[in-house]
Amino acid sequence: MATSATPADPASWGTCPTCGDATPPAAESCPTCGKALTLPGTTTPIARSRRRLQWHTGFRILLVVAVAGVLTLAILPSVFSGPPVIPDPLTGTEELTVGAGNWTYFNGVVTGEDYITGNYSVAFPPGALVTFSIYNSTEFYDFAHHEPSQPVQPSFNVSNARILFSALYTDNYSFVWQNTYPVTSNITLSIWVTTDYETNVVVD
Repeated sequence: MATSATPADPASWGTCPTCGDATPPAAESCPTCGKALTLPGTTTPIARSRRRLQWHTGFRILLVVAVAGVLTLAILPSVFSGPPVIPDPLTGTEELTVGAGNWTYFNGVVTGEDYITGNYSVAFPPGALVTFSIYNSTEFYDFAHHEPSQPVQPSFNVSNARILFSALYTDNYSFVWQNTYPVTSNITLSIWVTTDYETNVVVD
């Protein structure tokens, strides 16, 4: 008649203080994580290690919940406020001042087939002429460095005019006003400009 082996006394088993797994009697190291036990042959009592493991688990859960809460609070304002609104440099009304023999400009990206509408007028001195030109990024570089350059549409040399520009391709376009009066004339032009960026969107 076969006899069954007597099971080890559960009280002699312990729990690894590092990973929390059970350690057999008289073990010198944890069979799971390999960490050496503080006192070979003895291990942390199961009940005490279990409480410590439960405390660590609870602390980790609390930490995860706290981090999730902080992230939620950080994200909520942007969710309710929507995407950031960046002022379009090609939409607005402003007064430009340009001295005799000088030029001034503003620029911005225009997507292909979108267009810019608006108007400009020399407010002071009344009736003075100003040359208006539009350059793409390449031609503006040449213009600014006093090299031969070609505007994307014919220039105007009048005291006031409408602005209507349709971009054939996406680029950074510069809207330039030149005061062509000689420097010795000391004529400074004050120009009122209104522009509006229009998107060429077709809705079916």
